Amino acid sequence: MKKVKVCYVINDLSIGGAPKVLYSILKDIDYEIFEVSIIVLSSNLELLDNYNIHESIDIYEFEYLFDSDYSLRRYLQLCFSPRLTEGRASEIIECIVKIAPDILHFHTQPRELMIGIIAHKKHSMELVYTDHTMRINPADSTYIKRNLLALSYKTLFRHYHVISVSKSVQEYHKRYFLLNTKKHNHMFENRIDIPESYPDKKDSAITNVIYVSRLAEKKGHNTLLKSWGLLNDNKAKLTIVGDGPLRDQLEEIAKSKYGSLNIVFTGMVNDVRSYLLNSQIAVFPSEKEGLPLALLEKMAAGLPVIVSDIPELTDIISDGISGFHFENNNPMDLSKKLGILIQDKNLRELLAKQGFAEVKSRFGEVSLSQLASDHYLRILNIST
Repeated sequence: MKKVKVCYVINDLSIGGAPKVLYSILKDIDYEIFEVSIIVLSSNLELLDNYNIHESIDIYEFEYLFDSDYSLRRYLQLCFSPRLTEGRASEIIECIVKIAPDILHFHTQPRELMIGIIAHKKHSMELVYTDHTMRINPADSTYIKRNLLALSYKTLFRHYHVISVSKSVQEYHKRYFLLNTKKHNHMFENRIDIPESYPDKKDSAITNVIYVSRLAEKKGHNTLLKSWGLLNDNKAKLTIVGDGPLRDQLEEIAKSKYGSLNIVFTGMVNDVRSYLLNSQIAVFPSEKEGLPLALLEKMAAGLPVIVSDIPELTDIISDGISGFHFENNNPMDLSKKLGILIQDKNLRELLAKQGFAEVKSRFGEVSLSQLASDHYLRILNIST
């Protein structure tokens, strides 16, 4: 059988959510069946320094000029005027046509999907898009703006077989009727490597609380810092792992307001798991998510997790079973839940073990490589 050519398009190869999902696909995909290439829209290839990918994969690096205007007006312009994208992405489109893939799979913002639509007109291929997050939030805009934004997504998505990374993302697609029902649309929850047995945990005189996330808007770092100030427990330490545009601002807030309260910013680290294994509690106060790999990794490291009560996170963490929920944007409620777990080691261990069992059964049995491979062959109507 002739190899199936799959080309991935991704914003960057940083150590983040979408690149890690892509790596999960590439790690175990059958290279006797698939010929793989990756188009990276920026020069950030940090993932390649920390993870090994198959030697046969061709990587094409571009400096794509991302549009900085995220207004509704600009979204509508980009979605309904292909010329705006074609002018900035002509070299990328030419590269796609030269590769001539059978499957072109995007892990980007929706606005970049126009690149695939234009390329498809020049060379016939099947278009796949993985949507990593809920993109329309009733709290962010008015009824009219939400529906105009939904119209722009629907215009783009109708060309694609769309993969939802979680139940909440799938439900949001249905709520706004975003998908083309004639396409193969599926929900594939993200996967991580999960150890066979529950990890050994080290005792510590100081209770280590950890949050691993990009330091950016909507990740809840301000809520976390406020809750830590309310907690004011000198027998606990807060470790914030990650980098991002808000790092300087958050470090300044921590230093000026909570300087003596054991708060550590590590920046980006290569071995996140070692930090997790040396912690006793994890938090995830994000205000908006899809299905974050960082949350699954915390559960797989044997940590009870306190999450904000947004549907994307409460679908994973069962309150009082694998962790706690707290009211989104409520530092006092988060501080209360932290205090409970800091004081009760037995409860921490119970929630952690139940969370490990839950993440192992739900997210560890079938690989993302297998799910993606089957999806591609189904789209192309190929049997093996």
